[in-house]
Amino acid sequence: MNYYPDEALVLRGAAVTQLSDDNYFELCQANKLLHIEREPGGELLVRPLPGCAVSQLSAEVLGQLGAWRRAHGGHALSWCGFRLPDGSVRSPALAWVNYAAHARLTPAQRAKFPPLCPEFVIEIKANIDLLATCQHLLARWLTNGGQLGFC
Repeated sequence: MNYYPDEALVLRGAAVTQLSDDNYFELCQANKLLHIEREPGGELLVRPLPGCAVSQLSAEVLGQLGAWRRAHGGHALSWCGFRLPDGSVRSPALAWVNYAAHARLTPAQRAKFPPLCPEFVIEIKANIDLLATCQHLLARWLTNGGQLGFC
């Protein structure tokens, strides 16, 4: 079942849902002021970039995640798109991927949206975002193989 958060603009239609992975990546790169995620059916969810308060919190939490990564290994990533097993492309505020999973990626996969689900994700939402939206996002990460998530 698709879930479209209230704050997202949803783009539908064959021209959108039939975009190749390369064309979708190019669309995201050409529109860097938008946060564009892909649903399993190919629909695109478009949101504006986060504001200053969300960015400040994200930077603080990234520092904490970076410290944890230095102690335990793996890779800390910020606003990286991941191509998930259900066919969607999601971009959490922060994620952690273990060394082995990252090492299995080819250089070409690392340059775009890697086909993997991070073990740990953090979704940072603005005060206006609904708790139900955040809970749904975390459930989708867990359904796709994530082991832990915070919102």
